[in-house]
Amino acid sequence: MDLATAIGRLEAAGTEQNRKVYRRHGARDPLFGMSFAVLDKVGREAGRDRALADGLWATGNYDARLLACKVSDPAEASEAALDTWLAEIDVYVLVDVFVGGLASR
Repeated sequence: MDLATAIGRLEAAGTEQNRKVYRRHGARDPLFGMSFAVLDKVGREAGRDRALADGLWATGNYDARLLACKVSDPAEASEAALDTWLAEIDVYVLVDVFVGGLASR
């Protein structure tokens, strides 16, 4: 899956209701408001792809960063790269996905 396709899938799945909920929990724009069910589905379809993960992270989009944590290959993630991503996280939900899906592995 390429970056444009992934972003398109996330944007299409976003809802205003989810954006409201995510903002209440500290997420900031830009965000699409996609559900975690969609996140998991798109993550499975994309597989492990470090280049895609880096591209998603670079967008600064909340949903894209969640997906980046899902598709990044823990075996290829350097400590420096993880530290860089961690320093940019400012909402607890993203910390949970980052630690549980990537850093702890």
